Amino acid sequence: MTFISPQFARFLVTGFGATVVHIAVAVFLTALLEFKPVAANGIAFLIATGFSYLCNTQWSFQAKINLQSASRYILTTLISFAVTLSLSAWAQHMNLHYGAGIILTILALPIINYFAHYYFTYAE
Repeated sequence: MTFISPQFARFLVTGFGATVVHIAVAVFLTALLEFKPVAANGIAFLIATGFSYLCNTQWSFQAKINLQSASRYILTTLISFAVTLSLSAWAQHMNLHYGAGIILTILALPIINYFAHYYFTYAE
């Protein structure tokens, strides 16, 4: 019996890869091309999200790239953004260290996103 499914493991690897892509693009744009940090992170987010969609679609969920899954992926990403803000706001409201919101997000979002993609984005 495995602890996590191979599909979920691929999903986690893809998420880690998207994080590395985001960091690399943001640093490249900020440090080498002298973009403002907000612009660099915005561009990095879009590139990392595209990378994540492609990898998750073809590798993690072994689905076809199409308009329906792309639209659902974007919607799921926007909902994840709202969840991230909500967790951070809750931690702040509870007078917790800002790191608590980050930790909650790191722990909750991969699980929420996996099931959202499994049952919504890539559902047939």
